Amino acid sequence: MDERYLSALIGSEVRVCGYKLARLTLWHMTLLEAIGSPFVVQKKGQSIYPRDIVIFCKVLQSSYPSQPKLSPTISDALFIRQMERKPRKYIDRLKAIRGWLKEELSLPVLYQGDSNNFHKHSTPSMLALNAAICSRTNERHAEVWNMRLAAARWLDVALAEIDGAKITISFENEEKAPDSPEGLEAIEMAREKLPPHIFKKWLANQKKNKKDV
Repeated sequence: MDERYLSALIGSEVRVCGYKLARLTLWHMTLLEAIGSPFVVQKKGQSIYPRDIVIFCKVLQSSYPSQPKLSPTISDALFIRQMERKPRKYIDRLKAIRGWLKEELSLPVLYQGDSNNFHKHSTPSMLALNAAICSRTNERHAEVWNMRLAAARWLDVALAEIDGAKITISFENEEKAPDSPEGLEAIEMAREKLPPHIFKKWLANQKKNKKDV
């Protein structure tokens, strides 16, 4: 059985900045897209700041139809300040969220070319996914908004295949993860992804670690 399928159903949990991240739902993705979170709305040269990490965690505490209060609490401000002063804390929390997202976004992979046979809509993707599931099951609108996104995607593909869509899920030939960047490549990647003030501290720490070896 494909590990992606099990990950989509079971998910994972992680605690970041005092917040528990338990599941990424359709509602969470909609909110994150609406506020332009750099974790889901990627733009070339865009950096992820400590405040973005805290806001991401706050959004994940909501459930449909409630909206999160994004104003930082005293605790939030302390975590943001800590990440600004200690790049290692920032990087560790950034890695924790990205690792968690990788598990939460364990989506079905279709054979090359099959995606052209899958339904496409002009409506927002999360709304289209919600409507597709509600129209073919007994699930209620609100319940689907709070469904784990990866599980909803697998269910959507399964229902489409049952309805006659000519698609096949690829369970083999997993893509090999790229090797971790080193040397100048790692520095350039960090320069592009990290906020300038955090990049300077990160680079200083890297140079210090090399001297200590």
